[in-house]
Amino acid sequence: LTTYLDVQRCLEYLGYLGYSILTEQESQASAITVTRDKKIDLQKKQTQRNVFRCNVIGMKNCGKSGVLQALLGRNLMRQKKIRDDHKSYYAINTVYVYGQEKYLLLHDISESEFLTEAEIICDVVCLVYDVSNPKSFEYCARIFKQHFMDSRIPCLIIAAKSDLHDVKQEYSISPTDFCRKHKMPPPQAFTCNTADAPSKDIFVKLTTMAMYPHARLRCMCTCNRCTFCICQNFLNSDLLQSVKNKIFTAVLNRLRARLAEWGAMLLADDEGSITHQVHAVSSVEDSIFMESSHGPLFLEARHVTQADLKSSTFWLRASFGATVFAVLGFAMYKALLKQR
Repeated sequence: LTTYLDVQRCLEYLGYLGYSILTEQESQASAITVTRDKKIDLQKKQTQRNVFRCNVIGMKNCGKSGVLQALLGRNLMRQKKIRDDHKSYYAINTVYVYGQEKYLLLHDISESEFLTEAEIICDVVCLVYDVSNPKSFEYCARIFKQHFMDSRIPCLIIAAKSDLHDVKQEYSISPTDFCRKHKMPPPQAFTCNTADAPSKDIFVKLTTMAMYPHARLRCMCTCNRCTFCICQNFLNSDLLQSVKNKIFTAVLNRLRARLAEWGAMLLADDEGSITHQVHAVSSVEDSIFMESSHGPLFLEARHVTQADLKSSTFWLRASFGATVFAVLGFAMYKALLKQR
């Protein structure tokens, strides 16, 4: 948390602890990992980051602090024992998404009519409203339309204090219809008033949305048992990634070998035969218009290139088909086991 919020202070703490001496490094900066820009992650549709920031937005007393404390595993009884001046606007903890350990950082944004640019920048937004307060959802809807409706930041609406009586919200449409209209996941019921530690399902969902902001996730159960979760686990497996990298490398090496052969053929002639090459090129250019099926070197090279592309496309389609067949077979196998 300190590294994310204040890098200079983190380096200072590492210096006090003797990090560079104990690890035999030149400086404390070797402990800091700088990831690539988020825009590149959106373009490549994959991320290498392990820490995701979530801004928690809502009216005062709607249950935002309860969401932050629930990430730390504290129910309502434990939260009442914490003094108000000891509560932080930040909370961070580990979350497992499809078997991968990630860090989710929650930031409690104070209620305001207009958010600053620093309060908007994040990986995912958590809009919290109180189900027992009829005016609570209106603020979330207004903030969403002002700042996040046209952005690429995924949003999730949390119906906090779901253990209380649910009243009708004083807004033009219901929260469920609002989410359906803006193509968002339905409101997620949440409460801290439990005997044990609060459920961490919403935090898994928030982290999943932050990891895949380009995808509209149809399944938000994070159960690791349904077909969607099984497919995601398979697609994120090291085996499939290694096979895909090997196929890509083989196709790329083959294209490079072809290009090297063509370059060697073009440079094989001696320097003294430049005039002969000019006449040969001229004859080739003439033959492009004169001949239809045989002769031109350009057409032969183009034919070879198309053959290579067709071959690489065939193997990519074959690998994709094998992957889909394996996933469907595994899903049918699990369905048969459930019936038994």
